[in-house]
Amino acid sequence: LLRSRKGNDFERIRRSFRDGDDVDDDVDDTRVVNDGSSNKVLFGVPMTPEITAVALVYFVQGVIGLASLAKSYYLKDELRLEPAEAAIVTTVSSFPWLVKPLWGFISDTVPLFGYKRKSYLSLMGFVGFSAWFALSQGLAVDRLTATALFAFGALSIAFSDVLIDSIVVERARESEDNATS
Repeated sequence: LLRSRKGNDFERIRRSFRDGDDVDDDVDDTRVVNDGSSNKVLFGVPMTPEITAVALVYFVQGVIGLASLAKSYYLKDELRLEPAEAAIVTTVSSFPWLVKPLWGFISDTVPLFGYKRKSYLSLMGFVGFSAWFALSQGLAVDRLTATALFAFGALSIAFSDVLIDSIVVERARESEDNATS
């Protein structure tokens, strides 16, 4: 439910969800109302760039789960790997998930282009896009190249996950501090 924060519609809908009442039929749940204000709300959450990034990263993580089936067929049918070789490729390419604390340490201590998170998030988006695009173009002709490209794809998602989790924790602490003040 995207609505502007201004106006009585938002409050009426929010109260009806809170109280468990039905919302009027004339309210379109998918419509975006922009009455000049830049404060859009989705299910009661203000859609800031940070919230949009959080939603996008978690969406990509979910979609990547669908790609795991395609990955196993790619290793078996295209690269003609035996099950043990495919397991090694999958295991090695999942290494970036095992060292997630390292990505948090890097992003917190080494600013990239003056930012701790934004620039890393953009960089990881580019790395992931490049890896998956190379795979889609058939550039992984051997198991070493496939392993590297899968690992770069995993790196982009694992690093982005750490960045987004740190943003969520930071915002939660800020809202907790505001609630106690």
